[in-house]
Amino acid sequence: MQNEAMLRLFVAAPLAPGFDRKFAEVQQRLSAAATRITWVKPGNMHITVKFIGDYPASRLDFLTGLLEETLEGLEPTRLHFRGVTFFPNSRSPRVIKVDTSDESGLLAKSHARLDEALAAEGVPREDRKFSPHLTLGRIRNTADIPRLVELARAYEDADFGSMDVSSLTLFASKLDRRGPRYTVITEVFCGG
Repeated sequence: MQNEAMLRLFVAAPLAPGFDRKFAEVQQRLSAAATRITWVKPGNMHITVKFIGDYPASRLDFLTGLLEETLEGLEPTRLHFRGVTFFPNSRSPRVIKVDTSDESGLLAKSHARLDEALAAEGVPREDRKFSPHLTLGRIRNTADIPRLVELARAYEDADFGSMDVSSLTLFASKLDRRGPRYTVITEVFCGG
């Protein structure tokens, strides 16, 4: 089993086609701060429901079945995107994010079910309370945080609109010199 092929996996709600364009302008404006930020490429934007990490490729069928069970009986949802904020806070930010609310609770319910079921598979449970959000970028250098926070204030109450979600996607992530590349393993729809 030591030589078994492993995949770096996560479950997420990808953005609807074209929806990511709303956030490219925000990224461009915030990049005027002298702080070094690794921006999420528009085609890679998503709301992570559960990070799985390295997982045996031979168990993908099991994982797909688990995802189908997770979504069984759950209703589709509408996500609302509002306000640019920082994690953990604006004094010592590491992540630039857009707050996301979930009308039906699909993402939180899916997260809780997956966290529980995957713990039995040896996947670590999340330490933090689940809080759906869209990551815009990761701060790599805190040289000019006050300038970044000042620029972000223009978006603290911005309404970026809504998006319907009726499925979740299992992705594999592979890092190369150009950044992460995501491959869709499977998409599972709500309701079962």
